[in-house]
Amino acid sequence: MNTNTDMGFNQNPIKLIEHPWMSMYFVRCAPWRWYNNGQIEILSEKGRILAVLDEWQTLVFHEANTNQSCAELILSLASRYSNKDEVPEELDQIILRSLKFLVDNVQAVRMTSNKMDIPEEYEFPQD
Repeated sequence: MNTNTDMGFNQNPIKLIEHPWMSMYFVRCAPWRWYNNGQIEILSEKGRILAVLDEWQTLVFHEANTNQSCAELILSLASRYSNKDEVPEELDQIILRSLKFLVDNVQAVRMTSNKMDIPEEYEFPQD
């Protein structure tokens, strides 16, 4: 999907790269807990720390609730910048790299073609 749309970004239209995940939804599938105010730890089912996420990965993990597609997340994030010139030029690639890490490296998120609820055991942080 190659989406070149202004979606309200009159000064800096965002161009989304083609990727099969752009139209897919994503959902959490791993336990987690806070590491600090801006980062989380992904845990194994036995409570072992599998990864400490960076800030972008943490943001993507928190958005992994299937309420929006990958493309919708990127457009939503871009709209949060008050000055459109401040939108990272490669925002779509940053989000896709973070998502790929969460899906492939730590299996904390999975891709789905349909909206679904977050499994209850992954919705909130572990104690």
